Amino acid sequence: MVDDHPPSLSFVIPTRNESENVRPLVASICEAVPGAAKEVIFVDDSDDDTPAILQRAIRDSDCRGSVLRRNQLTGSGGLATAVVRGFELARGRLICTMDADLQHPASAVPMMLNAARATDADVVVGSRYMSGLGLTGFNGAGRFAISAVARQFARIALPPARLTTDPLSGFFLIRRSVIEGRALQPVGYKILLEVLVRGRWSHISDVSYSFHSRNAGVSKATMREGRLFLRHLNLLRAAYRIRQETDIVPFELADVPDPSRVPQAAGEELFVAYGQRYNPRTADSP
Repeated sequence: MVDDHPPSLSFVIPTRNESENVRPLVASICEAVPGAAKEVIFVDDSDDDTPAILQRAIRDSDCRGSVLRRNQLTGSGGLATAVVRGFELARGRLICTMDADLQHPASAVPMMLNAARATDADVVVGSRYMSGLGLTGFNGAGRFAISAVARQFARIALPPARLTTDPLSGFFLIRRSVIEGRALQPVGYKILLEVLVRGRWSHISDVSYSFHSRNAGVSKATMREGRLFLRHLNLLRAAYRIRQETDIVPFELADVPDPSRVPQAAGEELFVAYGQRYNPRTADSP
């Protein structure tokens, strides 16, 4: 049966073993964006009771929602590919992506919606950096340093990443037209970079929000994800080079390390050592 009233806003949220977080998450979304003009799509790779809790939370709320248990279908996971699967299912003209660990406050979504309307932005990024740098939500100085240097890598290597203060944000809003008909090929967990390089957009806006500490569960960031991040940057550089040849793009590419040459144990030391070779003020300039 065809829905005569599709939602105007779709939330796409990847989950993996977030059983303690998903009920308050659903409640916060319904409070921030009340009414029936939204849907919530959870793409789940859990091996605990998260899917059952999600189904009950959706049933008890005013949200139209669905839970795709992806591990039963594909046998493989990955946060960014989960988001892409959610994009395929989303019906709203606007799509909001956020994490399930409550670090992204649903209360910021109305501000992002307002920014999209006021500025006619195709992409609205929830930024952790607009109010300056701080450790809040990063679970220590080490995690903050890795995030800050990875951000520098992205902004040095990929010109579109320089147009937002937080190109690695997992909290963003896009118009459906940005990704419609585009072949997204993410590696690892940084889906916004994929959207910025391969998507179709003209205007971008940032909205500041308070990055919260993880409520429960375990962070998905690992050394392996760091290596995948470097691999993803190189793949996106190649994709951007192709766009330079076919589209009008205003920036040149810079070099990033080849992940195949990065020792398995390099990880944080590589990020810090490589990041110190660049002046952040220079990298912040388009």
